Amino acid sequence: MTSSIHPSPDNSSSVKENMPKKNEKPIPIYPICNIKDINYMNVEFLVRTTNFDVNKVSTYLIGKKKQTTTLLSVAIYNRDEKLLDYLLEKNADVNLRPCLYSLSFARFAVKNDDEILLRKLAAHGVDIEDVSMPGKQTILFDAAYNGKSKMVEILIEHNANLHHEDFHKTTPLIISRSYEVTKILLEKGAKVNAMSEFCGSALMQAVRSVDLSRIQILLDYGAEINCVKRNHSGAEPMVHFMTHTAQTDSLKFFLHSSDKFDINMLDEKKRTALHFLVIRPISSSDNEKWLPLIQEFLNAGIDINQEDSDKKLAVECSTGRNYFCLSEIKKHIIKLLCLGCDICPRNRAAVRNPRYEKLRTRCKEEIKVIKNTCLIESNITYLDVLKKSVDDLKIELRAMDVAEIIKTELQQIFPNYGAMIYYKLLRVIHKMKLTKCVL
Repeated sequence: MTSSIHPSPDNSSSVKENMPKKNEKPIPIYPICNIKDINYMNVEFLVRTTNFDVNKVSTYLIGKKKQTTTLLSVAIYNRDEKLLDYLLEKNADVNLRPCLYSLSFARFAVKNDDEILLRKLAAHGVDIEDVSMPGKQTILFDAAYNGKSKMVEILIEHNANLHHEDFHKTTPLIISRSYEVTKILLEKGAKVNAMSEFCGSALMQAVRSVDLSRIQILLDYGAEINCVKRNHSGAEPMVHFMTHTAQTDSLKFFLHSSDKFDINMLDEKKRTALHFLVIRPISSSDNEKWLPLIQEFLNAGIDINQEDSDKKLAVECSTGRNYFCLSEIKKHIIKLLCLGCDICPRNRAAVRNPRYEKLRTRCKEEIKVIKNTCLIESNITYLDVLKKSVDDLKIELRAMDVAEIIKTELQQIFPNYGAMIYYKLLRVIHKMKLTKCVL
């Protein structure tokens, strides 16, 4: 049990001065008292009458559990703003440990979106760059990761380091998961192409989340679209990064956004993203998720003739665990062969099986239609689009609204070649825009 504070009986001259005022409840004697009994009135009385050190670490009861902490921590725990202000006026140490939350006061404020508390702590010298948490991450990391845009603004107002790197060289921008926070950090000068050994770049994380708005603003601020993540496992280009989680929407966005995106980038073993897709084990139950990504790569023109450092083509890298991926590549080889494209002998050999004859027949029949179908108000056929270079098409189609042409449901009209035509015309549009920018 605890007793109340009483004035010393041999100091009668100060008795009246130190007696509790009306309705003033003295704080129980330290070190043990219930945390809920502590408030502004009894703390002010204690400090006034005993010169109690507001930074003293004492033991309190939270229910029946003992907890060692400071009065400032108690004020924050009780959400007692009046007591908090009083303690700050008395120069309570805002960086003193221990506290009740296993978090610093500033981290607690950020976690609870307590703008008022964070501003008060910052005004009294709280350590904004506290890296006490594992991983060497500052408080700005907490705010950025959890999408707390207002907390991010306050921290930056008080000179939080935008470029701080944790153990993996991750920055607040890389760890940000919201458009609003990403925008704030970029506007304040965060390094858009900072690269983490663990997470890659901010653009890679936006791709992982399929957050197209974040992808766009990062590109607007100069994010490297063909960035490469490097760590102890080797180099991983952006296009390979997309193959980890079947990022079809992100791939489409990149292909539409810029002619700079290189789907034929190679890793250290000279493998394309297609090699990656063939090698990785994909269960038959995941076919629906991965099939669109594989088809998108093939239709956009990924190089099926590329050999890796072991002199293997993508079609030769199958482990037998993703037959459907291999099947899509072989179907695409048939389509290209029917067009008369340059296909290496080993890819040709991979599709000699008679079971592909029906596909060959369908492709040849469709090519006859393509050959006799012209683009609107033009003498250029869709077969010309497939066979001619992008530079030649840019000149021949310069007077036409190519953007309007690709709005046509090409894949419904040409089931086998419609998507290939679409991506070829899309590259023409990118070239035209680039030419206008130069001029």
